[in-house]
Amino acid sequence: MGGVPNKRWANAINAAYEAGVVVVAAAGNRFGPSPPTTMVYPARFHRVIAACGATHDKDPYYRPGVHRQMQGCFGPDGRMASAIAGFTPNIPWATFGGGDQVNLDGSGTSAATPQIAAAAALWLQQHIPVLPDNDRWQVVEAVRHALFSTADNRDMSCFGAGLLRADAALAVKPRFDLEPTPKANVRFKWLRLIFGLEAIEPTSARQELFKNEALQLYLLSTEMQEFLDNAHPDDDIDESKARALLDMMSNSPAASEALKRHLGTLLGDLD
Repeated sequence: MGGVPNKRWANAINAAYEAGVVVVAAAGNRFGPSPPTTMVYPARFHRVIAACGATHDKDPYYRPGVHRQMQGCFGPDGRMASAIAGFTPNIPWATFGGGDQVNLDGSGTSAATPQIAAAAALWLQQHIPVLPDNDRWQVVEAVRHALFSTADNRDMSCFGAGLLRADAALAVKPRFDLEPTPKANVRFKWLRLIFGLEAIEPTSARQELFKNEALQLYLLSTEMQEFLDNAHPDDDIDESKARALLDMMSNSPAASEALKRHLGTLLGDLD
């Protein structure tokens, strides 16, 4: 189950990537305009293939407005380069505790995820003899290239690379001349700049925890995201808006007392 980011998740993703493990994770789901409005973690890490949804007619698994139907998450744009779509809903789904029984209740991006993972597994099985023993991350990049380069990219804003075409992907020969994908991290650019953390290497464990909590608060708050026009934490924003965001966080009932005290000190120093 996806959610907000944390350092341990990022470390696990990086370890898997370096070991040559392809990780596919559901982009997340929502109902109407309710949160989460964009992809959840770990799908949002660049080193993870994010599984978005497409309906039977190859349209996005999305319906705008207020309603009770589940729909898939997608975006922000800066995170869609590592996304691809699989079909949902009404996908054959194993019945929990039902042995070999299946039904057609598979829905959400959780139903799209195993389709993409299976295509990756088939490609790997087909090319085992030529996969490198060293620099195993190249295996992950080769799989991503095969899936992404053959996808039906009819709606990249919702699908990322496009709609999965597994048969076409299997025909792609391995490439081991690709660049590595940047490491997964839990970073909040605005807070690093305001906290003055850019000059401190490495940052303390306490500072990392504050950063992590602040990022989680932002991603869980529709109000904060709307205040910044749904800016991504890596985007550049006006310093006055960043300071106003800190003030919103310091007054948030969801913030820990430790973070509130820390933000209060920072805001006092900035004044």
